[in-house]
Amino acid sequence: MPAAKDGQNYKACNDGTCEVLIRGKAMLDITGDKSTVTVVDGTLKITDGNGYVSLSGNGMSSWGDSGGPLHTASLKYAEGDTAVLVLTTRK
Repeated sequence: MPAAKDGQNYKACNDGTCEVLIRGKAMLDITGDKSTVTVVDGTLKITDGNGYVSLSGNGMSSWGDSGGPLHTASLKYAEGDTAVLVLTTRK
């Protein structure tokens, strides 16, 4: 498993840019939006008040509100209930 730059320091995601290790379930504050991240069977799911995105394999997904920041999530690694999430945000 590759190392995550920010380890399990989920506060690193507060500005919208981080690389974190997720085991099972974590709560992230992404630029003020509270999100729940879960990993099951190598699939990572990010859920917030507007819906969710699901990633597996080398997956990548982007989401955002009209006129708001654009978040992009990708998987650096995922297996079982463990994943390395790479998150970037453009304002």
